[in-house]
Amino acid sequence: MVVDLMIIGSQKSATTTLFDILQTSNKVNGSSEKEPDFFSKNNWRSGLEKYHSLFSGENSVLKLEASTQYTFYPHIENKNIVKDIYEYNPSMKFIYIIRNPVDRIISAYMHSYQSGMVSGTIDEVILENKYFIDVTRYAEQIKPYIEIFGREKILIIDFSDVVSNIDKTISEIEFFLGVNLGISSELTKTHSNKSLNTIRIKSNFRPITNSLKMLSKYFSPKVQNFGKKIIYSIPLFHGPKFSKKPTISPETLNYLKQELGSQRIEMENITGRSLSHWDSL
Repeated sequence: MVVDLMIIGSQKSATTTLFDILQTSNKVNGSSEKEPDFFSKNNWRSGLEKYHSLFSGENSVLKLEASTQYTFYPHIENKNIVKDIYEYNPSMKFIYIIRNPVDRIISAYMHSYQSGMVSGTIDEVILENKYFIDVTRYAEQIKPYIEIFGREKILIIDFSDVVSNIDKTISEIEFFLGVNLGISSELTKTHSNKSLNTIRIKSNFRPITNSLKMLSKYFSPKVQNFGKKIIYSIPLFHGPKFSKKPTISPETLNYLKQELGSQRIEMENITGRSLSHWDSL
């Protein structure tokens, strides 16, 4: 077998929502671990058997995974990731979702803060941690994939379409893949991983909760839900909830405009679409 379809980002742009919807199709076999982050490691070649074990079903269906870390350059171990994915499968196809850069950074900060990966105000974190800006340099992240795989192997989707016109997005994906996925419109009405009023497990407890999640598959849905409620009821395991989105100061927003102001123009050139709704830049 070989994996032939990847959602590679951008982080906090409804990638989980899209992954969940696509794998409801009997033409798609999603990995049991949504973000295996497999090719981000230099030693990926030695772990292919374990990677392939994340997929089941017939080899005739599309094998899908969704690791947003594949567009985290240079904040990944494997700096040759694009060439390595090409080595693995030169026919790989990719879906890349882009979002208003400021909105994406705010959502990423909320995720990181709740997970215990950062502390401090959003202004402090943006100014001190280049990761948030680098991951939002969409053109720089996707250009290496275009150069090596070709533009025709990459579908770039606007986040606003995913959350407001998902049926159109699914149609675009079907055309891109050349496959009728047969996804029910009733399954396209939910948005996974919303940021407000949600509980997120801290990163240092993820190995524990992930192991428990794997074990839970052997139990009934009722037992699974009961176990999940117990985990989420323990304050030690999770960070604080956000009742409203944090506000970026005018000074930091100006800094973001200086750093990311060119992204709109570059992505409009790459996609041939207007991104005028990115008014914050």
